[in-house]
Amino acid sequence: MKYISIKKEKVLNVYSSSKELYEDLNAEQYLEMEDSDFEKYQKDWRDLELKNTDWIIPISDHSQREAYVLYRQKLRDWPATERFPDTCPSL
Repeated sequence: MKYISIKKEKVLNVYSSSKELYEDLNAEQYLEMEDSDFEKYQKDWRDLELKNTDWIIPISDHSQREAYVLYRQKLRDWPATERFPDTCPSL
């Protein structure tokens, strides 16, 4: 079982005990999920992040384009890493 804190639809923290939840003051909501549901939630979030950053790829002179390209690669590689699904890549 996973207990997660969420802010703006992004997982802030993953907990092994519900007692730890009250320590995360930045959370907007808390969820309890089976491990397989949590993996699906994280993959859905990743897919949405990729979709939401598609716009930058054709803009070759954008000042943060390279950072977004690296971020998108981290998102695509993430499910194959040891950090999945507990730690999301960040920009």
